[in-house]
Amino acid sequence: MPMRPTRILVIDDDAGFLAHLSQFLTSRGFEVVQAADGPTAIRILERRAAEIDLAIIDLVLPGNVSGLDVILAVTRKRIPMKIVATSAVWSPTQLEMVKYAGADAVLPKSPSPVHFSESQWLACIRAQIPAEGTPAAN
Repeated sequence: MPMRPTRILVIDDDAGFLAHLSQFLTSRGFEVVQAADGPTAIRILERRAAEIDLAIIDLVLPGNVSGLDVILAVTRKRIPMKIVATSAVWSPTQLEMVKYAGADAVLPKSPSPVHFSESQWLACIRAQIPAEGTPAAN
């Protein structure tokens, strides 16, 4: 069965971080879908949930839909995707607590959009996916 690249939904309101992480993931062979806020993320999930393998969700988003709200929407609907929660402002302890809401992993985010540990992010992401690709749907 042919494999398709792992599809990752990156949700972050920091345009610099969103662009940098997306470029980094694309260069590593992942397919990236972007959302800059919670409502956009929810709309993407409503249309494409079955196509998304992993979501990287910033917990602090503008407007009335937070990253935690997105995580809860995924878990309530029992969408079978892995979730990595991140934040530049939440403490490590607060981040760990998000696992109880449905996050599979958490990673602190640097306040600087282009300074993050590529090896740490890649290791965390690869730990959440079963292989480098996902069997393509027929």
